Amino acid sequence: MNTLANFNIRDAIDAAKSYIAAGNQRLRGKKMLVYFCLILTGIFSMIPSILFMCANPDVTRALPEIAKMAFDRNESSQQTYSLSSSQDTEYKSEGARLAEKVQARDKARKQTMIKYAESAANNVYYFLIGGILTIGMCSMLLRMDKREVGFKDLFNGFTSGNYINKVIALLLKSLIRNAIPFISTLMLLLPMLWIPALIVSLLSYVVYYCLFMVEFILADDPGIPFTRAIAISFKASSGYKLTLFIVDIITEKLPVAIVTFGYMFWALKAILVDDISITRLTITGIVTIIVFYVAKLILKPLHDAAYAMAYEDAKITGKSYGYISHFELYDPEDEIDNGEYDGIKVFG
Repeated sequence: MNTLANFNIRDAIDAAKSYIAAGNQRLRGKKMLVYFCLILTGIFSMIPSILFMCANPDVTRALPEIAKMAFDRNESSQQTYSLSSSQDTEYKSEGARLAEKVQARDKARKQTMIKYAESAANNVYYFLIGGILTIGMCSMLLRMDKREVGFKDLFNGFTSGNYINKVIALLLKSLIRNAIPFISTLMLLLPMLWIPALIVSLLSYVVYYCLFMVEFILADDPGIPFTRAIAISFKASSGYKLTLFIVDIITEKLPVAIVTFGYMFWALKAILVDDISITRLTITGIVTIIVFYVAKLILKPLHDAAYAMAYEDAKITGKSYGYISHFELYDPEDEIDNGEYDGIKVFG
């Protein structure tokens, strides 16, 4: 695997399969630990949304009504309720209707503010906690075949290196990734730029793979400056983007597409041919969502381990081509008895 990748599709597929196989080998005997860490980080990531949901009285009041509407099988009662509601609306005074419009507008404005506040809270959480936990997970994946790793390694991002430097690196990576979609969105405002906007939006996928090494670099060398981590990722990822895209298809996009389109086909057939009840359709949809996330959870360690193998390959290639200094991304655990590191003589 220590050869510079190219854009030959067949070679990229072979490289992706080798990364997945090597990652699966590295995870042997340690998958339960990785699953536990992934579940824990997932629970942590839901905390801001849960807090905003609990703080929103409209959501808590609406939940019982939604459940009643979804599982109520008495159609006559629903028709009666609909008729009485329409009659009440008909006999309302003009002042009452105006008051309801003002109340609805204020409610919509409040919901919008809550939505933006929740989005901001999720972003702040990612930069301060979630992204740092991701760096800890990368540290585990890089070192689990060299020594025993445990749950405490998940928090390596907090305990090693400069915390502020890592936060800035994650923030800068996010700004770079979101800049292209933002530009393409502005271009869509002008009809004559729709096609160029779509082409520009495709560049966001290229930038995504250009920056895939950032968390691994910060985990591998906690003291590296954030500017250098971004620069190394852009240079050393050259030739690996197509391979990583195929890794994503195999370990993420293809299973997700099978589950999603499988349910859509079944639901369409159930509605048009079988005349299935809305209750059963809703329950099946909930089960499909659960299966969807369980499948993502099962495949997530394999996906991340394959990325770790691609990172190690790109690091060795980057050192051989001079993208990375001999003193950068050095892990003492990689050093062997004769004082060599990745085939390169250690100086000093």
